[in-house]
Amino acid sequence: MTLANSFHICRIALQLNELGLIRDDARAEGFQFIERLFRDWETGQNRFADEGEMLVGAFNGEKAIAICGINRDPYLDDRKVGRLRHLYVLREHRRRGIAYTLVVHLLKEAKKAFERVRVRTDNSEADKLYLKCAFLRSDSPTATHEQIF
Repeated sequence: MTLANSFHICRIALQLNELGLIRDDARAEGFQFIERLFRDWETGQNRFADEGEMLVGAFNGEKAIAICGINRDPYLDDRKVGRLRHLYVLREHRRRGIAYTLVVHLLKEAKKAFERVRVRTDNSEADKLYLKCAFLRSDSPTATHEQIF
């Protein structure tokens, strides 16, 4: 999928090697959720491999500039509820619609396997993004936003 010739989205499979810049950038900002993504991938705890799950990246040529995934929500015992996870865009590529495009792409795919998708954030910019993507705020202790299809 090509968007304005500036980046394309593709599924990430098997290796996270091409995501070193994202890992370093997130680490420098103090975002631990990207470290958790790598740790869970390396141990096999989460490889986004169940039905309906996927990890996608936005790439500018061969350079990974953003990442986001969707899993079954581990906080609910309901296989029809997905959870958006690990959304991160390199600092130098923010404010270009990349996060929005990744979320919309994953939501479109999520409709094939899930009846709703939840997410949790404590970031005010992410809050605005999720509202723009048609999420509603949630009062759940395990999610701040959700979208029902």
